[in-house]
Amino acid sequence: MKMYTTLDAEDYREDMLTAGIKPQDVSGMSNGERVILCQCTPFALDTSGEIDMIVVEFEKKLNEIYVDWDDDCESCGRGFIKDGAVTYEGADEEKLKTTCMYGSYVKEIRPEEIIRVWKAKWTDENGLVEV
Repeated sequence: MKMYTTLDAEDYREDMLTAGIKPQDVSGMSNGERVILCQCTPFALDTSGEIDMIVVEFEKKLNEIYVDWDDDCESCGRGFIKDGAVTYEGADEEKLKTTCMYGSYVKEIRPEEIIRVWKAKWTDENGLVEV
């Protein structure tokens, strides 16, 4: 399934394309563990003014996309999985695509899973836009 994560522009390194992205490269957390937050639509990490960021588009199997049950809001897509499920394995991928899957994470992004990396900027007027 196609997923997205966002990095602060200052945290992005060119070697991430060849080495992949590891939890220690980002600031996401779940249950006290460092993880790579993601969802099935591009998103902004911060919306407090003009922020430069890097959006990473990647492909993962549903059994490698984890549900962040400790998230502070109800995750889109949770209606398509069993209560307490660890991953989205067995969920209807087409139904999941109709949600943002907020409250999801992966444990790594391997180089061969990266589809595209692009620069983006958040502005209050336009939201998240590619630059």
